Amino acid sequence: MRSKTFILLAIILLISIGLILILYSRSQKLEKTISSPPSTQIINQANNPIRKGTIESNNSVQYEIVGNFNQDLQVREDGALIGDFTIKGDKLKRQLKTGILQQKVYYGEYEGAYTSKSTWKLTDTQEIPNLIKADQEVLMRVQLFADNTGKSAYYQSTETALDLLIYEFEQNKFEYRIPVDFVLSISGIGVIIPSSR
Repeated sequence: MRSKTFILLAIILLISIGLILILYSRSQKLEKTISSPPSTQIINQANNPIRKGTIESNNSVQYEIVGNFNQDLQVREDGALIGDFTIKGDKLKRQLKTGILQQKVYYGEYEGAYTSKSTWKLTDTQEIPNLIKADQEVLMRVQLFADNTGKSAYYQSTETALDLLIYEFEQNKFEYRIPVDFVLSISGIGVIIPSSR
C-alpha cells in the first residue's frame, strides 16, 4: 500500500513540475514580447535628419540627429555641458535642450559625409567646446537603454518626442510643441572632416 501511495505521489509531483516548467517557459516568452521594442534597423527615410535604429539588442535604441548648437556649449557648475540644438531643416527652428552629463563622451569624425567611414574616441567632456562651435553642423547621438524592468520614464518620453519629430520630417508638416522640460542626454557628437582621398 505504501509503495502504491509513493508511486502516485511521485507521478503527481512529476506532473506538477512539468506544468510549472511549461507555464514558466510561456511567461518568459510573453514577457520578452511585451518588454522589447520591435527589432528594426532604421525606421525612417534616409534623407530625414533624425535616424533611429537598434543597438546591441532589441532593448536599446540610438537616435542620430543632424543639426547645430545655437551657441557654444556652456559648462555648468557641476561640470556638465549644456546647449540648445536645432535640427537641420526644422522650419520652426525649435530648440532642443541638450546636455552631456558624464565626464567623457564619444567624439567622432566622418570622412566627407555622415554615411561614410567614421572614427570615434572617448573624449573628456571639457574638450568638446574646443572641438564644436556654434552653428557648426554636427551629428548628435542619443542612446536609450531599457533594463529588465522595461523602459524608464525618460526612455519613453524621449522616444515619443523623437519619433514624433521623425514623423514630422517625413510628412514635411511641422507643428509638434517640444515640452519645456524636455532635455536630451548626449552620448556622442560627430563632425564631418574633409575626405582623406
